Amino acid sequence: MKHLMLVLNGLAPPPSPEVEIPLENELRKVHSFRDLTAQEAVYRLQHYYKVVVVRNPLVRLLSAFRNKLEPPLDTTNTKHFPDHLKAAVLNLFRPAALHRGMADKSVKLQVLFEEFVEYMTVFPLHDYNEHFQPVMDLCAPCAIPYDFHLNFDSLNYDVYAVMDLLDIPKHYYRNSSRHSKYTTRSLLHKYFSDLSQQQNNMLYKIICQEMEFYYSLYPHERGMHLNL
Repeated sequence: MKHLMLVLNGLAPPPSPEVEIPLENELRKVHSFRDLTAQEAVYRLQHYYKVVVVRNPLVRLLSAFRNKLEPPLDTTNTKHFPDHLKAAVLNLFRPAALHRGMADKSVKLQVLFEEFVEYMTVFPLHDYNEHFQPVMDLCAPCAIPYDFHLNFDSLNYDVYAVMDLLDIPKHYYRNSSRHSKYTTRSLLHKYFSDLSQQQNNMLYKIICQEMEFYYSLYPHERGMHLNL
């Protein structure tokens, strides 16, 4: 998706096996919606197609945890995200272990999922990273009339469907399929079964607005959190 945005903005050539595009450098040339003036923003809302990628909030939360917080703490880099957040969680629940880890670099410290959930029910994570920011705040789906809602779980299929509708050449998009024995969705029960009923209830209160928005798009998944 990132490369496709660059291609459509004229900032990169279409994907090629021979050419590797340094995405992080090139993406800085694409302005965020927040960087636009009010006039520029209104023009885009009126004249551009608006696309948002959604994901089941429980799956999104677990994916962010596994990607950002589950790897062992790097005790040499606790001033920067995500190790700053890991250290904060560990300091709240296992301060003695954190101090041992800071003193002995060979000690591997990992944040547990239940610790992470308990932490986020007490302290807001919105300012840490966009991975933890609610979609309702990040993309404002209640305020912006999106033309297309793509699902992360079927992203390639959805992207090609939109490209067909908008007559965008297929070779502009590089299929982002990843092959893994486990998907985040398949691991939901494994992680959420470690939570107490109280933790589950508190978590749902935090993300209930996001869950209701997702359920409005995919009603067949309604109540999924009750079966974890």
